[in-house]
Amino acid sequence: MLDKKKRYEKILKFTSDYISKKGYSPTLSEIAKKAGISVSSTYRYVKTLESAGLIDSGGGKKRKITLKSENVKGRAIPVPVFSEIVSTNGTNFPKENILFYIWLPASRFGEGEYFATELYEKQFIPLGCQEGDYIIFKKTSKARNGDIAMIKLEKAATIAMIKYLADGFRLTLENGKTKIQKEAEILGRAIAMQRLNI
Repeated sequence: MLDKKKRYEKILKFTSDYISKKGYSPTLSEIAKKAGISVSSTYRYVKTLESAGLIDSGGGKKRKITLKSENVKGRAIPVPVFSEIVSTNGTNFPKENILFYIWLPASRFGEGEYFATELYEKQFIPLGCQEGDYIIFKKTSKARNGDIAMIKLEKAATIAMIKYLADGFRLTLENGKTKIQKEAEILGRAIAMQRLNI
């Protein structure tokens, strides 16, 4: 059985994919069937997603659910939230791993490409953040000493605080563990945190 957060993500992704493919939104019944829950439970999930600012339920009218992104594309930047940053074959940012999008105000974040991932217990959690928060990264191959970065090590990516050494990097990982690396591929630098109230 899916936990609540995963169900919210599944509902968002299904709604987004459905609208992209068909040009109109799914009904509550279609969402309920996909999520494996009752229509009344689906209604509550949709209202919570609306309160979190991720969708507009359309006032209960059939096929009127819209993603908030549809109303703010000119003033906002879409940030894909990835379940995994690197695929099993080593590809960075695989489209099939996008859970949903967070839309950020362009006036605050400006030009560039961004991505996000959810923090979970067994990884580096920056000060002021907690498990379940989303860390937003700006895509870049550069970081400064002390920056929080998304680092690719072999065929996986991890969040780490980076410190440059004369002949490599010292990465601070989960629970303060450190790892010395001769080489590390920087995929992005953390620039913000988003806490979704769902």
